[in-house]
Amino acid sequence: RNVAKFSAEKGIVDVRDYFEANGTAYIIMEYLDGIDLNKYLNTYGPIPADKAFDLMLPVMRSLEKINAAGIIHRDISPDNIMFLKDGTLKLMDFGSARHFTNEEKEMSVMLKQGYAPEEQYRKNGNQGPWTDVYGMCATLYRCITGEVPEDGLDRIHSDNLVPPSRLGVRI
Repeated sequence: RNVAKFSAEKGIVDVRDYFEANGTAYIIMEYLDGIDLNKYLNTYGPIPADKAFDLMLPVMRSLEKINAAGIIHRDISPDNIMFLKDGTLKLMDFGSARHFTNEEKEMSVMLKQGYAPEEQYRKNGNQGPWTDVYGMCATLYRCITGEVPEDGLDRIHSDNLVPPSRLGVRI
């Protein structure tokens, strides 16, 4: 219901309705005609940095508004961004979204390796807008390098993430 308030945002899927039945919550979203960004990257390869940033800007601006309302997506990755036939991107799959302003800080462990920061590996991890920023930056890294970033938990002990410039990416 909270995400539906942002249906006018260009960078996210339009949530049309929400209901609960049989002990399950359902989200009804607009149909997005395209392929997910992961499939796009697997088919066409990396996107030049300037184009990737331009494509992602509406998604980032929409996400900023969602975060400002106290909601975090918690599952940002190329799998959850659609590359539409009109050449635009939309963030989708708000099934893991949560309010981060609640008094109760415990959240379910929800992560996608390479795109999740270390706080998502713990149910008491301090999650907030920075959690989505990490996922967005990891997604941009994948877009411009073609490589899935090193796992966030591994990076705590020894950060071996190769800078895009060392992979020949001009930024």
